[in-house]
Amino acid sequence: MAPTGRIRNTARWDLCGGAASNRRSYCDEYWCADWRGGGAEASPSLARLRAGYAYVPYSSLESVVEQSKEGYYLALRRTQETIHADNPNWEPWLLFFLRALRQQKERLAKKIEREKLVVSNLPEHSVRILDHAREHGRVSIGEIAKLTGVSRNTLKERSR
Repeated sequence: MAPTGRIRNTARWDLCGGAASNRRSYCDEYWCADWRGGGAEASPSLARLRAGYAYVPYSSLESVVEQSKEGYYLALRRTQETIHADNPNWEPWLLFFLRALRQQKERLAKKIEREKLVVSNLPEHSVRILDHAREHGRVSIGEIAKLTGVSRNTLKERSR
């Protein structure tokens, strides 16, 4: 685990807050102190759920970064070397970050394709149950029985 740095000039937003309005508030030691804390991972999913998405598949950006630690620290170091200059070089960090996002998107696309493949091979009742669960979260045997018209005993037997 990387050491935690300190964020300077916390009175203004930094990259963690969504705007690079003050380059000195960028973590001089490490981006977002210990950016792998998980809050950054949950925020986009929470925003989508609040916007009405019933189902939000998860793909971790942290795991992408973990697999390319060397590139992460190299890009960070190159940007940090110029952070106090009149014209800081954000390119190494931004390129790393954008590539990590692309890799995360590709992983998520593969995950969704696998899910579609699995769902396409399911019986019609199972697909309706999954759709209902995506919309409402947890689903009881009674709800499934009403939804599918299958008896509770049959459902209990099939779920074993």
